[in-house]
Amino acid sequence: MKIVIRLLIIYLLFLIQTAIGRPQIDLIVLALVIFSLHDPVLYALILGIWGGFLLGLLNPISFGIHIIILTTIAFTSSMIRRFIYKDKIYFLIILLLALF
Repeated sequence: MKIVIRLLIIYLLFLIQTAIGRPQIDLIVLALVIFSLHDPVLYALILGIWGGFLLGLLNPISFGIHIIILTTIAFTSSMIRRFIYKDKIYFLIILLLALF
């Protein structure tokens, strides 16, 4: 059930990101990294594939590139989560500032 809720959150962020027009921040990548730090690796990979699929629908020429990139981001952030203090709010603030 948790993965379904996360998939819906990624979908809603995709809708918000495309409705804004020219986004200043990539909401899907931000949510993907945050979810990857708290969920198992398999969930992170599923979310990366889903987010890449949604972004690939916008530009069919580069359809698979988004899937590969977001899945790699999800896998990498899942693997380095033991080195990051995920309970600290400072990390989320730095992550948010880094995406501007």
